Amino acid sequence: MASTVSLAYIQQCLTRYGMTTYLILGNVGLLCNIAVFSRRAYRQTSASLYILVMSLCAFIGLNISVIPIIYGLDHADPLTIFSAFCQLQRYFRHTFNQMMRTFVVLTCADHCAATSQYARIRSFSQFKVAIRIIPFVFIFWFVIGFFPTMLGSLLSGTCSTSTGLYAILNSAYFSVVVGIIPLLCMITLAVLLYKNFRKIRTRVQPVTHVNSVITNMNIPTNQLLRKRDREMLRMLLIEITCHIMTTIPITIMLIYSSITRTATKSSDQRLIESFVSYVTNTFVYYMNNCFSFWVYISASRTFRLEFKNLIITVCVLFTCK
Repeated sequence: MASTVSLAYIQQCLTRYGMTTYLILGNVGLLCNIAVFSRRAYRQTSASLYILVMSLCAFIGLNISVIPIIYGLDHADPLTIFSAFCQLQRYFRHTFNQMMRTFVVLTCADHCAATSQYARIRSFSQFKVAIRIIPFVFIFWFVIGFFPTMLGSLLSGTCSTSTGLYAILNSAYFSVVVGIIPLLCMITLAVLLYKNFRKIRTRVQPVTHVNSVITNMNIPTNQLLRKRDREMLRMLLIEITCHIMTTIPITIMLIYSSITRTATKSSDQRLIESFVSYVTNTFVYYMNNCFSFWVYISASRTFRLEFKNLIITVCVLFTCK
């Protein structure tokens, strides 16, 4: 009984203070992201466009997901009262959070293409390609999102997955779509991006000091990575590392839940699994939405300067008024 009260209290504190903190920081950061990547210096590249749309999806997904949880601490949870609200929140929560992860993967794939030594692969890193892919991603997840939504319902005052076969299908779907596929994509692309970056640095290292050497070696200057490109690569690698570290626990928990769903469990075991599921599937899962701006501003001097210029511009506009 004491353990039940203790875990329930810890979960309540994590929700009230932890989720509230990263909800505020996440919203501030994502709005700043949207403002910075809407500026002329960034909005003309495909990778920046992916980050801009990713930030928008992360902002919507974060608020749809976290606000009802925090609100339900001290008020009647609307998710447990209205079946329609339960279904709609489940649908939009899943679609926008998956869009956010898809655009993180696309941003990494875009950089992998941009840093490739093959011209055919580099051709995929173009603004016009991004313009075509982004609407497809929205349509894809708005359609696919109906599947897990249909598997959920309002049961015994809880907005959760239906029982029986629906519960098994739901666990299998989330294990693969939310856990395994994004994790494998991020790890694979992060390794490829790191290798491409190392190859480029090796290729241009001898020509970074003396301009005459560039001429003698007949290497075009557009092969040299600009400072902003290097910093964006570093920003992306750090962000992907954060996503991987927070995706691994939920992947393990989803696979474990799928395997042990039909097993007989004691009350203490169910209590511990419920708490671990909350930490991995809720607390850490939605924290993913908040990383980008704080990673960018800590890892990139160029981004900090752009953000500073944005603040100065806004202050000047308000002062003039």
